[in-house]
Amino acid sequence: AVCRHLSDTPLHKVSFASEYWTGVFTPLIDGIMQGETPNPDVGCNTVVKFGAMRTYAHKHLDADWIATGHYARLFHWKHRIDDASGDTSTRAVVE
Repeated sequence: AVCRHLSDTPLHKVSFASEYWTGVFTPLIDGIMQGETPNPDVGCNTVVKFGAMRTYAHKHLDADWIATGHYARLFHWKHRIDDASGDTSTRAVVE
């Protein structure tokens, strides 16, 4: 529905389950076993959202910009903008 609302922006469904498992879940369990209280959200953002997803969008979708989350952080390959300006013009949406 969001993609249709954004002028028929194509939706690309991509699984990052293996990246999540090895980069977020396994370290979470390891940390718990060592008596730590790790925050999986930090790992998920670093490994999946701003790691694997960003790389996928750039390499496979030729996306110059990505916006994620309900408080969007916009990322451009040459500079980063931390401004949720409300601009909804995106070249790619990755779920």
